[in-house]
Parts: sequence; structure tokens; C-alpha cells
Amino acid sequence: PRQIVAYSDLVFGFQCHMELTKDVVALLIENDDFSEAANYRFVDEPEVLMNHDYDEMNQKLHEFLDKLAKAYHA
Repeated sequence: PRQIVAYSDLVFGFQCHMELTKDVVALLIENDDFSEAANYRFVDEPEVLMNHDYDEMNQKLHEFLDKLAKAYHA
């Protein structure tokens, strides 16, 4: 399935969370109950979530938004 859909040159729909950072993920983990996580195929353990490198994804989001803003003001 597509995670980002372009509806027009300046309108996009996102079905993903590219805004995540280690700090945000740590807060989400802190406020959730992972006792049942092993029972669900697509739920990662906290250690896996914290070991993920979110920097590349964040950089791509910033680049996309910069290009979108430039296109909007063109």
C-alpha cells in the first residue's frame, strides 16, 4: 500500500509518522503498556523502537517540506 499519496502538486496525504524522533518515541513508550506486544505481529518491542535511526526519515521529511514550500511560493 502507498504511504504517501499526491492528490495534486501541492496536496499530499500521509499515512505514516515521519515526525517521530527518539525523544517522541521515548515518551510514547513511557506512556504505553507493552505487556501484550508479543501477541501482535506488527508491534515492536521498546528496545527495537529506541534503536531505530529516525534521523534519515526526519531529514527526508524536512527536504520534502522545503521543496513543497518552495513550490507553493513559486
